Amino acid sequence: MPQSWRLAAMELYYTHLSIAWHFSEKRQSQLIEALGHPENPARHFVKELMVEEQWVYEKASGNDSILTALGSLCPNLTVIESNKPTREFYKRLLDLRQAGHLLKVQHISAPNHSHTSNYYKTMMAFKDTLVELLVNRDLTIDLPQTGSIKAAFKIADYLGEFKCLKRLHIDLAQDVALHRIEELLALCSSSSMLETVKVTMAIKKKEEEDKTFDNDCYINVQELPRLLGVKQFTLINRWYLSTQDMVYIMHKFPGLKQLHSSTEGHYSEEPKAERYTTEVVQQFSRYISKLDRCHICLFKAAPALILDAITQLSKGFKADNMTVYGSDEVDDERCAYLNIMEHPRQCHSIHLILPTLYIEPLHQTALEAFAPQIKKLQLYGTMNPEGARIYTRLFSNVQIATNRILSDSVEFILSKFSLLKKLYLYNLVINTSSSTTGSSTRKQARLDDLYIYQCALNPQTLHQLSQHLEYIERFRLKDVAFWVQGDLTIIDNQRDYRIDMPYTTFGTLFLPDDIRADSIIVKICTDTTTKYFLHRRDQDGTTSNELTKQDYNYTNNLHYNAQSIHVRCRHFTTIDFGRFKLASSD
Repeated sequence: MPQSWRLAAMELYYTHLSIAWHFSEKRQSQLIEALGHPENPARHFVKELMVEEQWVYEKASGNDSILTALGSLCPNLTVIESNKPTREFYKRLLDLRQAGHLLKVQHISAPNHSHTSNYYKTMMAFKDTLVELLVNRDLTIDLPQTGSIKAAFKIADYLGEFKCLKRLHIDLAQDVALHRIEELLALCSSSSMLETVKVTMAIKKKEEEDKTFDNDCYINVQELPRLLGVKQFTLINRWYLSTQDMVYIMHKFPGLKQLHSSTEGHYSEEPKAERYTTEVVQQFSRYISKLDRCHICLFKAAPALILDAITQLSKGFKADNMTVYGSDEVDDERCAYLNIMEHPRQCHSIHLILPTLYIEPLHQTALEAFAPQIKKLQLYGTMNPEGARIYTRLFSNVQIATNRILSDSVEFILSKFSLLKKLYLYNLVINTSSSTTGSSTRKQARLDDLYIYQCALNPQTLHQLSQHLEYIERFRLKDVAFWVQGDLTIIDNQRDYRIDMPYTTFGTLFLPDDIRADSIIVKICTDTTTKYFLHRRDQDGTTSNELTKQDYNYTNNLHYNAQSIHVRCRHFTTIDFGRFKLASSD
């Protein structure tokens, strides 16, 4: 192998070293011996080292631990991590630095409210090269509601000595106004170099739920200096962004590309989100529409403002997943909620919780705005959250109106969502309008998944949907009632049901597996053939037999208590009844 290729392969192999628990002492000794050989350049290629806790203490060779041995051998290390950084971990690193090693280290694993004194003592030794730092609050000192918070952070007076900081994590460990971090940011002499800022709050305990901090205290953000270089801001354990939070973020980080706000714990009960003003919603909608990535929860505003936010987001926001909830339990019918969830693949999910009184314009605007890009859509109605297979139930006028808007949109979705691959329908009585246009003139969709859960369908619904569906790879019905009398009267426990989708080809149909009948009689009609089956279930197991048409008619009349299933489609590969499957022989 040519020398240049050998060096390139060696660099790729040795860049990241991970010493895990299963790494034997023999392998460690061999690794250290190889890296220590004077003619082996590999030690110069090692940039990242991850050492699991036990190997911080275990002796690898002579009197040195694997951490000490590798730290002294590899001059170009920039990252040193441990799955559980301890006092000994930081002590070994400090000893190595004081001995003249680890001169290029930029990142060291941070503790979790333990060993912070050792952490900061070691970090001070690396202050000239570190690009990332955790600033922890001393848990014995509460942050005051007003005034300076510096006394609660042991490292605060020394922040100005870290000249290379690019990533700063401030752990407030308390639920306070976001702008309180301003004092700590101002202490960083390298604040103009910051690229990433992360702030961790603390979820209020139950006894603190009525306690208010200074979230509502007015602050003139226009007087605060801006951090033009910050591209990523993360806020942990803030259930929702307050108006003041949004104003502060927009002013402080004008060049932001990524915003993430989420919680890592559980509230004793979900807090009521603040209702935002018109001006702030409009400004913040424009702000986040320009971001590359965004994750926020409980963005609450008047329906018209949420509509405006949706329109703004659709102009430059990449979203491939949308979930729409029609809720008759929203705490304020004058408000709607918008959640934006980020995905690793540079796309987002849009979650809308819509009040029933305003659902029509909001729902239609959301669908039209994101129709060109959504690949997965979920619609949640309000008709029957406990399942549709029940006896006749009365619904309120609001529920009926909401249901009509949501169910009537299904055909629009199948016609206009050009990239749609997955459609999930929940808690709806789907009563599509009668079709007057022939299937040949319709644009037909090809879906990977169509799931219908806890819904009720009138006899013509599936036939009408079929006119929009050329192909479905997986079609699943679960906890579904197939009979609707009049408008919204659900009748259950019928003897037979029909899957009438003559224009659609299926990969697999997953039909309800909760059928209690001992015998299931199946008729399957495709473009080319009609087949009949009898499935029996008893104490000895289950059996499935193909029938002739004559036997089918006879059996259907004989077994009055049997479940009768009639499937009509263009073609299918498999029909899955849960306890048994039928495969096409075409």
